[in-house]
Amino acid sequence: MALYAVLTGTPPALDLGVGYVVSFLYLTVFGTVAGFTIYLTLLKTWGLGRTAYVAIAIPLVALAVSTIFENYQWTPLAVAGVGLVLVGNLMLIRKKRPALMATDSLSNPEKPVV
Repeated sequence: MALYAVLTGTPPALDLGVGYVVSFLYLTVFGTVAGFTIYLTLLKTWGLGRTAYVAIAIPLVALAVSTIFENYQWTPLAVAGVGLVLVGNLMLIRKKRPALMATDSLSNPEKPVV
């Protein structure tokens, strides 16, 4: 954006109004610091696989909130996108995972670890 502003000769603009500053601080503290801290806690508690579902849930929750509070107008493309996300997750959940093989030299290397 900075490069675009320089190339187009657009001067930088900063709104110092109360609404902008409060919104900026809210997003900085809760949207970034708290959100990242919560995500790292989930990562430690749930593990990488289950925490990955958060990345899928966030856009779906955002669309629901926008529909309720911002009068988001759904398009066929948005519905198809949500459908693809849900179908993809269903496929991952139902996919049979191969058993991990033991790598411990004391155990039988052909015996799957469950």
